[in-house]
Amino acid sequence: MTDKNSANAITPQTNPLGCLTRSIWFLWGNLGLAFLAAYIVAEKKYQLSSLDLIYWLIALAILGGRYADIKWLNGTTAQSQPATMATWRRFTLYLLLMAAGGWLLAHGLAKAMEYLK
Repeated sequence: MTDKNSANAITPQTNPLGCLTRSIWFLWGNLGLAFLAAYIVAEKKYQLSSLDLIYWLIALAILGGRYADIKWLNGTTAQSQPATMATWRRFTLYLLLMAAGGWLLAHGLAKAMEYLK
C-alpha cells in the first residue's frame, strides 16, 4: 500500500538538461548581465553599443531558459512547488524590470564617470 503523500512528492531534478537549463537562467545569465553592466560603466559606454545588444540578448536568453524549464523540464519554484506559466509571467516582469533598471543605472554611471574625468 502506498502513501498518497509519497505519490505527490516532488522528486529532485536528475535530468542533466534540466540542471543545465536552471544554472543558465538562475546563475550564469544573471552573472552575464551584471558583468556587462559593470563593463559598460568601466568603459564609459553611455551611448548605445554592441554591449547593449548583448545585454538584452542575454536577458531574452534567461527568459527563454526559464520558459523551457517550466514548459518541458518540470521546473519548480523556490519553494519546490511545480512552476506554472503564471510563475513565468511574474518572473518575466521581475527580470525585465530589474534588467532595465540595471541597464539604465549602468548607462547613468557611465555618463557620470565621463563628466568626472
